[in-house]
Amino acid sequence: MHVRVVVVIILSGLRAVTSSTGRRPVTCTSAQVTSLSDLLSTSWVIAQYTAVRLTQCAVACLVDSRCVSFIYNDISNDCRVFAVVHSSSTMTQAALGYRYYDTCRGAGFYGASCRVSTQCRLQNSVCRSGLCGCQDGYSFDPAQAACIHGCSRYGPEFETIPGYYINANNEESLPGYDTRACLDRCRNATTYICRSIDVRLAPDPACTTASISKLDAPSADWMLQGAWATVHYQRHCSL
Repeated sequence: MHVRVVVVIILSGLRAVTSSTGRRPVTCTSAQVTSLSDLLSTSWVIAQYTAVRLTQCAVACLVDSRCVSFIYNDISNDCRVFAVVHSSSTMTQAALGYRYYDTCRGAGFYGASCRVSTQCRLQNSVCRSGLCGCQDGYSFDPAQAACIHGCSRYGPEFETIPGYYINANNEESLPGYDTRACLDRCRNATTYICRSIDVRLAPDPACTTASISKLDAPSADWMLQGAWATVHYQRHCSL
């Protein structure tokens, strides 16, 4: 498919790029988030490219309907396009020379900043701890740009829901497993499809895995934390 790309505006870090594919041109503006400079995230990466110019990286994002943000390093010419909006809670790896950009698609999208849930525009989304996420039991699906109940394929990312857990309904109970070990156990499960986990943080770490989400469990089994601090993790769909 022939794609014609034109840079329409370059002003104060804002770039409006138009892509024409034989249909009505699509215009999208991107803006650098300077507070995330020299940082990197390895989560929700749709693709990685070598781009000689920033505009090439912006276009790589624009032509992929799943892309809402991207990062570019003008030293190494590394370009990575993302399926979510990133923030300081997800851009945690120090990496000199990287510049992060949100596109026009990111407003109200998964990971975008929010104060109330009405600012989150995806189906079944919610404002949680200042960021748009999925409601309890739902998984983010980049292909549908929605939070859905059940994925055809699950990926490595999770929704974090502090203070709750699914009582019983477990596939495995694993004493001594911390958060990272429990997440990896779920990702690598082969005898069942792991859809969620619960991690007890104190006084002794423990992990339970489940092949169901909160939506599949009896309502009486969706529990607020009891004596021990717990965190529920709902698994998201794959890219």
